[in-house]
Amino acid sequence: MNVGMNKGSYVDIACSNEPLVTLGNGSLMSKETSVDEGSVVTSISVCVSDMNTLEIIEEKFTIEHLKTKSWSVRCNPQSNTLYAIMRWALTTFCKKDQYARQRQLLIDLQPPSKPRLILTLPQILIHYSHVINSLSPAQIHAVAKAINCTDYQLILGVYSSGKSTTISVLLEILALKGYTALYMANTDARLDKTLEKLVARKVRFHHVASSREYVKKEVRKYMESYLPLERAGSREYLEAALSVNIVATTAYSLTKDVIRLREFDFCIIDNASQLPEPICLGGIVLSKRFIMFDNGDKQVSSAVNASKGEVQSLYSRLAKAHPTNVPRLCNQYVMNNGIMNFINCAVYGGLMQQGVDKQRSAALAIPRREETYVYLSL
Repeated sequence: MNVGMNKGSYVDIACSNEPLVTLGNGSLMSKETSVDEGSVVTSISVCVSDMNTLEIIEEKFTIEHLKTKSWSVRCNPQSNTLYAIMRWALTTFCKKDQYARQRQLLIDLQPPSKPRLILTLPQILIHYSHVINSLSPAQIHAVAKAINCTDYQLILGVYSSGKSTTISVLLEILALKGYTALYMANTDARLDKTLEKLVARKVRFHHVASSREYVKKEVRKYMESYLPLERAGSREYLEAALSVNIVATTAYSLTKDVIRLREFDFCIIDNASQLPEPICLGGIVLSKRFIMFDNGDKQVSSAVNASKGEVQSLYSRLAKAHPTNVPRLCNQYVMNNGIMNFINCAVYGGLMQQGVDKQRSAALAIPRREETYVYLSL
């Protein structure tokens, strides 16, 4: 078995003595190492998705014949990290009985269950006034809807409507209440925009990233503090990382032990329509309920495209099936009226509104330079 294989890897099951004989291929579902009488034994479980006809020249293999042979598990040469994660997420979502309710919601498009009552709006206003003091009424309403959801909650926020601020407040309240949350986004830059606000508010979290290169300096220490333990692969690393309520990651780190060994109370997916649906499923199968934030821009959402025609994102499918279950953050706080009106007409059909009066006529003053002419003599 290849040493570098992890959960989610796409593998081939082949005959050790006759490498051209392939029993089949599929996703590596589990990998456990134990010690038996002084020998290291690795037990694996593979969900085979494609069985091949076992035949060498004229010899056909029977089940009894297979038992007498030694078989090896190797990485499929066409496998890569992102597709391995998508295979693992789809296989887990479709196979296990514990996700029957999620399949009803996401495949049959059944309506979500009625909200639970964890925190009422008055309780949020009274007990968490120091946390929500920077939010607008619409943002506070969105936070309350997200906390009290039973299955899932969709939230639409136009450009510059304060989605990262809303998410940071939501994460802080969940942590204060003792809930665990997996925060996902399509890029490290998008993660950092929210995580910087958690750093400023001194909220503890763990940032799982494949490389420190793309993580901002202010956020990097929340990843680097675990690296010495992670390199050692020690139990102390897992214990330290698993004790943190908030874990932030991009799609490429979903199958790391520090994430996949947990069941989160909430999964918060930012820029949801820019992630392929199988990637969203990866976070959903690791959580009891999920919350999707999106800017509702179909032009940006078209990043999730197939070679022929546009593929509808999971967020778009759910929003279309249950449009009344989508609170909207319509106020933007950055653009002046001229820029806002252009984007409003081009993208949002008049949905966007001005959130700050002083921004209505704001303008950028650029000093005018004298025109300079250069003459070339030929």
